[in-house]
Amino acid sequence: SLIQMAGDLFEKEELFSILVASAVHDVNHPGMNNTFQVNTFSKLALAHNDAAVLENEHSCHAFKLMIEGLPGRPDELNFLRHVEAPKFAEIRKRIIDAVLHTDMSAHFSSVANIANQSAGKSWSEIDPKLRLEVLMYMLHLADISNPAKGSPMFQLWTDRCLDEFFAQGDRESDMGLSISPNCDRNTTKKPESQIGFINFVVKPAYLVLADIIPAVGEMVLPVIENNLTYWKDQKGKIETV
Repeated sequence: SLIQMAGDLFEKEELFSILVASAVHDVNHPGMNNTFQVNTFSKLALAHNDAAVLENEHSCHAFKLMIEGLPGRPDELNFLRHVEAPKFAEIRKRIIDAVLHTDMSAHFSSVANIANQSAGKSWSEIDPKLRLEVLMYMLHLADISNPAKGSPMFQLWTDRCLDEFFAQGDRESDMGLSISPNCDRNTTKKPESQIGFINFVVKPAYLVLADIIPAVGEMVLPVIENNLTYWKDQKGKIETV
């Protein structure tokens, strides 16, 4: 995992918070993205004022379950119930911030921010305030890591993601809405969608992380390159048919 590649760069409480965030970062996901929620004035969009709708819902739902529990079992899920209030608030804030960092609308600004503040610096030279942000950045990259997985996992996850996108596109079409990018099953081409995703989103983001954690460059970037080659080959085969 990316955390293992980082070695001992992070504090235990930071790692604990990010692992909890990773476990809850998609809880109660409805299968339709933020754009759909906002465009349809969904209950979630109204509840969260159109801002990072799903990410706010994931963290909100997780803490409701943790604090309120299940019917007849109020304390069963609160594994932090013995933590003192100030420390609980600190951990809660880290978890919420980390989940909010998975919002794709903040992707490019996040990549630019990490790159600008870490360029040419060793870990010891990086501002300590940025270190937690790097950890949250790692969670975001793990969330979009389909093209960073080996075969056959990257193909399987590509199909699963596109199935979800196409289901949304079908709903949008039925409702007379504009179909979101990569959600139209009649026009979206799998190889092209993945080539663009890798070249413009995934690869540049992992290159920034590789500057901070060299093992990422040694172990992850070659996988991304191999998968990019695979999708280019697939595109070529389709075009020659």
